[in-house]
Amino acid sequence: MPRRVLDFKSVNGTDVEIEQNNLTKSPFDLHNGPLWKARLMTYPENAPCQFPEIKEKFPHQYDLLLSLHHAANDGVVVMLVMELLHNIIDRLLQGLPVDRRPVGELHDSVEAREIEDQIRTVLQNDPTRLAAAQREHEKSKHLPLLVEAYGSPREAEEPFTYYFPSVLLENDAVNRIIHKCRSLGVTLNSFFTAVNNTAMVELARDGGLKRNNYSITSIHPVNCRRLMKKSSIPYLGFHALPLCLNMVTPHNVKDHFWEYTKHLDTEFRKKIKENWMIEERVVASMLRPEEILGAVSDEQGERFNQDLKAKEERYHRRWAKHVMADYCPETIHKRISILNNDPDILCREN
Repeated sequence: MPRRVLDFKSVNGTDVEIEQNNLTKSPFDLHNGPLWKARLMTYPENAPCQFPEIKEKFPHQYDLLLSLHHAANDGVVVMLVMELLHNIIDRLLQGLPVDRRPVGELHDSVEAREIEDQIRTVLQNDPTRLAAAQREHEKSKHLPLLVEAYGSPREAEEPFTYYFPSVLLENDAVNRIIHKCRSLGVTLNSFFTAVNNTAMVELARDGGLKRNNYSITSIHPVNCRRLMKKSSIPYLGFHALPLCLNMVTPHNVKDHFWEYTKHLDTEFRKKIKENWMIEERVVASMLRPEEILGAVSDEQGERFNQDLKAKEERYHRRWAKHVMADYCPETIHKRISILNNDPDILCREN
């Protein structure tokens, strides 16, 4: 950015959800910056508070809304920002000076690009491995399961409304989940992915789509800081790459849920260890027409760009119709039902 720019405003007299929606929809100036925005919302003295014991001693209540652009920030950076804000507020309340030391190092993803170049060279010189990688890549290119079961939704209309309800699990269920995952050596991410796939299977069968096995693809952001050398301070920037995990999920997955979870966890770890998130990106780029056909004339290039733009517009229309299927209320309620109303699943050996 040519100069430091701040987008910080204090607002009042509005609803937090409305303000959050407005903040999310407002565009970023990618040339002049900033790549973050903040809104401080002031509440009246009589506003309800989730922590009345704190408000009794400190009556000032605010909501702080943040929007950070992914060009420079990923989830790790966002969590670091939250931690820093808490530390700053705590020190101010204690009358202590704010720590002004650097909190991290802005780092480019040069390691990921180097591995990408190495993988590209290997695939270009090994047709057998390239064919296998293409087959693995194509596994995730299928019709979304809920669209297959219930049909394509009607054309989305502006403005879009996304439904992300709060989900609270019982403390006992959470403790049992953590204990079970640790005892089996699987991650919580693998557990919740297995729950999601189980819910998708049940919802598809409720819609009349009956078969022995279902192909379900989940997409996971992988923190590519794992590819960088160790550092005493955090690496800042955007360092996430999507990893597609396709699982053949049987119709009776609940009967051997933990066995399925362990298999999913094994496959997930294998893909990360083999840097599949990078290899798949290489394969996808090698399958593009410009990679296959090589150089083209200016006129051909212009036609290709126009076709690509039209395809992108069609893709975004399909995205608006399909991508939120994973977050529809029915899917979410299925997951909650599995976790809260089927406690036996947490105690099974397999």
